[in-house]
Amino acid sequence: MEIVVKNLLFEYDRHFSLDISNFTVRNGEIVSLMGPNGAGKTTFLLLLSLQIKPRAGEIYYDNKLPACSRDILNLRRRISAVFQKDYLFNGTVFDNVAYPLKIRGFGNSEIKRKVCNYLELFGVGHLAGKRVRELSSGQSKRVCLARSLVYSPEVIFFDEPTSLIDFGTKEEILSDLKKAIGHVKASAVFVTQDKTEAFLMSDRLVFMNGGRILEEGTPEDISFRPMSVEAATFFGKDNLLSGQVAEKEKDLIKIRIKNQVVFGVGDADPGDEVLVMLSPENVVLSKSIDENSQSARNVIYCDVLDIKDVGSIVQVELLCGFRLRASITRISAEMLDLRPGGRVTASFKASAVHVIKRG
Repeated sequence: MEIVVKNLLFEYDRHFSLDISNFTVRNGEIVSLMGPNGAGKTTFLLLLSLQIKPRAGEIYYDNKLPACSRDILNLRRRISAVFQKDYLFNGTVFDNVAYPLKIRGFGNSEIKRKVCNYLELFGVGHLAGKRVRELSSGQSKRVCLARSLVYSPEVIFFDEPTSLIDFGTKEEILSDLKKAIGHVKASAVFVTQDKTEAFLMSDRLVFMNGGRILEEGTPEDISFRPMSVEAATFFGKDNLLSGQVAEKEKDLIKIRIKNQVVFGVGDADPGDEVLVMLSPENVVLSKSIDENSQSARNVIYCDVLDIKDVGSIVQVELLCGFRLRASITRISAEMLDLRPGGRVTASFKASAVHVIKRG
């Protein structure tokens, strides 16, 4: 199903307004809505899923504008929604997943076939006869997702569906979910605060703030090369630095950050105040300058402040006139023998430094 939004307006208690001039979900596309708390993501999702009405504007579904209650009812039968909380009723897993098929008039044999297929698809086929109160949180979420897809909806709306699930289980569930969405050829809209979830699921990422869409593009573009200060602040929490452009030669920009100079690439002129974004994965650490890649324009001596082990990756907090974070492999950390209070050289390419002009 394709969804097209035009000049959508919504107000809530005069304290919040949503203003979306243009928005489209293409047929079969998965779109994630991201932004800070209060950005309007959930309100927008509720409008798209016909749970609340806009003050003005139109939402077209496959080029049709629902004009009456019967149109809305028929359209609701073609869509599905999943929320943070698992709204399962008392009974068995089978009964819960079968329910949307029963109310749509499917026959018993077709219901049994579809329920079994979707429970297997989400890895919970062996739980069909279990009562829902006996399920773990991960199992409960899988049952909810199976129920949301069992009748092959044309579009599915998700409001942070895996926010209460641990990381390992979340990755498995999202992998199964993406396969299931592709199986039914549905469009999908995700509200999420989790960048990993957005990267795993999305064809396109939309960044919202203050009830408006500020940017949209691939998850990589919006996360690592945002155009707005608001998106940079949201996504660049690890290495987001304020500086001023000192010199510019073609696309190469020399930026002064406190008492250091950093070279980056972007559209800014001498004297401009800028934000600098640098992914921790693009910071290379070594014991001496000679060990650094010759192609790295930025080479800085740093003091090691802290080292955090986060599984196979080690996060290293550095001080080099400004605070800097590097993410390196455990093997690299062991070879460098990193310790708080030690010295290390950080290097990174100018092309890895994303520059955003302020104001």
